[in-house]
Amino acid sequence: MSDVERTKLSGHQYKKRRLENETQRQKQAGALKTYLQNTSSSTKTKDGSEKPTSNLVIEEKTESSKSDDDKKIDNISKSTRTGSNPLPNENTLKIGINPTPTENELQTLSTDPALWPRILGDADRSFLMRQGPPEPLYNYKFPSDDTGRKFSANYYNSLAKEGFKSWKHLVETLKDHEISKNHIQTQKSWLELSQRLKGCKTIDAAAQRIINAETNHWYEVLLRIVAITKMLGKKCLAFQGTSDKLFEHNNGNFLKIVELLSEFDPIMEEHVRRVLKKEETKAHYLGKNIQNEIIDLLHQSVKSDIINQIKKAKYYSIILDYTPDVSKVEQMTLVIRYVSINKSDSNEVEIKISESFLGFLPVERSTGKQMSEIIIRELNDLGLNLQDMRGQGYDNGANMRGGKAGVQSRIQNVNSRAFYVPCRLTLKPLSDTRWESRIEALKPLRFYMGDVYDALLSIYENQDIDNLIRDEASGLLNCIKQFKFLCSIVIWYKIINCINPISKLLQTKGFDLASALDLLQNCKKFFEDLRSDKSFNETIVDARELADEINVEANFESTVPRHRVRRKKTNFSYEARDETIKDPKEQYKTEFFYFTIDRALNALDARFEQLSHHSNYLQFLYDIYDSKTMSKETLLTHCKDLESILTDGDSVDINGVELTEEISAVSALLGKKESPNDVLKLLTTLNFAPNLNVALRILLTLPITVASGERSFSKLKLIKNFLRSTTTQNRLNSLAILAIEHEIADQINLREIIKKFAELKSTDPNPTEGSAPKKKDHNKIGGSVGIDWRSKDW
Repeated sequence: MSDVERTKLSGHQYKKRRLENETQRQKQAGALKTYLQNTSSSTKTKDGSEKPTSNLVIEEKTESSKSDDDKKIDNISKSTRTGSNPLPNENTLKIGINPTPTENELQTLSTDPALWPRILGDADRSFLMRQGPPEPLYNYKFPSDDTGRKFSANYYNSLAKEGFKSWKHLVETLKDHEISKNHIQTQKSWLELSQRLKGCKTIDAAAQRIINAETNHWYEVLLRIVAITKMLGKKCLAFQGTSDKLFEHNNGNFLKIVELLSEFDPIMEEHVRRVLKKEETKAHYLGKNIQNEIIDLLHQSVKSDIINQIKKAKYYSIILDYTPDVSKVEQMTLVIRYVSINKSDSNEVEIKISESFLGFLPVERSTGKQMSEIIIRELNDLGLNLQDMRGQGYDNGANMRGGKAGVQSRIQNVNSRAFYVPCRLTLKPLSDTRWESRIEALKPLRFYMGDVYDALLSIYENQDIDNLIRDEASGLLNCIKQFKFLCSIVIWYKIINCINPISKLLQTKGFDLASALDLLQNCKKFFEDLRSDKSFNETIVDARELADEINVEANFESTVPRHRVRRKKTNFSYEARDETIKDPKEQYKTEFFYFTIDRALNALDARFEQLSHHSNYLQFLYDIYDSKTMSKETLLTHCKDLESILTDGDSVDINGVELTEEISAVSALLGKKESPNDVLKLLTTLNFAPNLNVALRILLTLPITVASGERSFSKLKLIKNFLRSTTTQNRLNSLAILAIEHEIADQINLREIIKKFAELKSTDPNPTEGSAPKKKDHNKIGGSVGIDWRSKDW
C-alpha cells in the first residue's frame, strides 16, 4: 500500500462525521427557547403594592466591589451615546408594542411529572425550583378503582412519577418513602438548590445573567423590527431602496425608520451601534430575507384568523374579479363573504356581515374551466369545504356567468347550492369604463358650461401659449358649440345621476337582496319614463339654456354620411324598406336618445333576471313579522320550496315543516317589522329556531355586489406598481392581506410572532439570513449574515 497520505475521507469516516453532526444538532434543537425568558419579577412594598424588579441585578454593589462578570453586564447595559439602560422594562416600551413574555409563556415543561423527560436539564430544574410543585387539585373528582378506593389530593405531593394504584397499602408506602434515604437526600438537594437560586449563587449565575441580558436585548430588537414591518405593510409602503446600508441615501423606508428610532429609543440605538461596529455582531435582522419571513408570519396570522372565522360561520360565498397587474399578469382576487356571530362577556350578540380578502390568484388563461379549477384548488388548500358554499358573486363576463361553461355553472355541477348572484350594476355595453362613477366629471359641463367655454376661449386666443395646446382648445370649442353635444351632456347627466346613488348603496356589505331589488325596480321605472317624447322635449329645453349661455344656436346640425347608406334587401313582399331619417332632430332621437336608453334597459333586465329568481324563494324571509298574515298553506309552500333548493342529494340544510312552525312562533314574538339581521340576533340570544337561524344566515351570506373585490385592485396597484413590478406573488399576497385586512392586523400579538420566528430559526434545516453567516456579506446590511440560532454562541 502506498505511503501517500489519504486526501479523501473513507466511507466510514464520512458516516462517523455525519452521525456526530446529527447528534450535535439534536442537542442544540430548541436552544433559542432557553434564551427567550423573562427575568422580571416583583416585590411588595410597605403599602402592599407591587414594585417591579429585575433578576439581572440581585444585589447592589459598589464599583470597587464588582466582579469582572458584573462589569461585563454593566457594559452591555450602557449605551455609548446616551448612557441609558437598553434593557427592557416598563418605562422603555413606549412604542405601542407588547411587553417581554413571561417565563411561564415560553416554558414547555409539563406540570404532570409523568410527562417529564427522564433526564432533566439545568433549565428544567431551575424552572421547577422557581415555580415549585403544582398545586393540588382539591376540587377535582378523581376516579375510583374496582374496590371503590380513589386518589386524594392529600397524597398529591408525595407520590412518584410512575403513579400508585395499591390504595390498601398507600399509607404504609408513603410513610416508608418519607423516611427513606433517597427521599431525604433529594429533599436536601432541593433545598440547597433553592437557596442558591434565590441568592443567585449558582456556578453559572454570572454567565446566566449575561445570557439573560443578551436575550432581552435581542427580544426587544426583534419586537421593534416586527412592529416596523407591520406598519409598512399596512400602509402599502415600499421597504427597500437602491441602497441596503444604514445611514445612506435612498436606503428605503425600513432602514430609515430604524435610523429614526435609534435617535430616540435606547434599544435600537444600541443595536445600530453594534451593527455599525462590525466586529461586535454579525446578526442585524435588517435584510430583505428577514423582512420576507416576518411579513409571511404576519400574513399567516391574519389569514388563519380569517379562516377560523369562516369555519365558525360554516356557510360562505365567494366574490371573484380579475384584472391585469403592472407586469401583465392576470390577478384574480378571492373574497369570502360570511356571517360572523360573536357573543360578549355580558351575553350580548353581535351579527356582522364580513367580506374578507384572502389573496390574489395568478391566472394564465381566463377560461371558465381553468378559473374554476384554480378556485376549487385554492379553497381546498385553505381548508374550506366546497359543499358549505352558498353563493357566487362575479362580474358579468361570459367566462364567469356562463350557464354552460362558465365558472358559476362548473361550480354548481359540484355543489348545486352555490347560487350564482349577478353582482354588478353597470352599463358596460355602452362604455369600456364604469362611467356611472364619473358623475363629478359631468357636473362642471352641466352646470358651469359658460365658465368652461370662456376658459377654453381664453387659452385659444392667448398667443403666448404653445400652438399644440391652442389647437386642442380649438377642437374642444368646436365640439362644445354643437347642439347635439349639449343635448348629450343633459341626457348622460340624468342617466348617471340615477345610477350613481344606487351603485353606492349596493356596495355596502349589509345591503340585503330585497332592498336591492326595490332600488333596481325604481331604476328601471326611471328609464322607462325617460324613454318618451315628453322627456326628450324636456332635454331639448335644458340644452337650449346651455346654448344661450355660450351664444350658440339651438339647432340640430345636419350630418352628411361619409359613405353611401346601405339598403337592406327585402325577400318578401310584405317587408317594407327602411326609410332614411332626414330630419336631424328625429335622427338624433332615434339613433342616440332611444338607443342609449334601450341599451340601459336591456342591461338591467339581463343582469338581474336571475337575482329576481333567487328572491322569489327567499323573499318571505325578509319580513318575518308580516308572515303572520299569510295562510299556513302559503307559508308551508314557501318553506318547502326553500328546502328543495337547499337540498343536495342526502344533505339538507333545513326542514320545511319545522321552518314553518318556527316562523309562526317567531312572528308572534316580534312587536314590529325587523330586518333579517335583527331577527337572527334575537334567535341567537334566545338559542331558538335552528332552521330559521340557518335560513337567515344563508340569506345574509348571498353577495350583492363585487365591490370588495374591486377595492382590492386599488391595493394591488399601490403594492405592485411600476417601481415594484418584480414583486413575487407570495410577497404580493402577504402585503395585500396586511393592507386590506388592517383591522385584523392591528390585533396581532407581536409576542406570538416573535415566538414563531424563534421556533422557525431554531428548527430551520436550511437557515437563511440571521442564522448562517457568510464571510463576504458581513459588511452588508441586506446580506445573509447573522448568528447560528442552533448554537449557544450569541
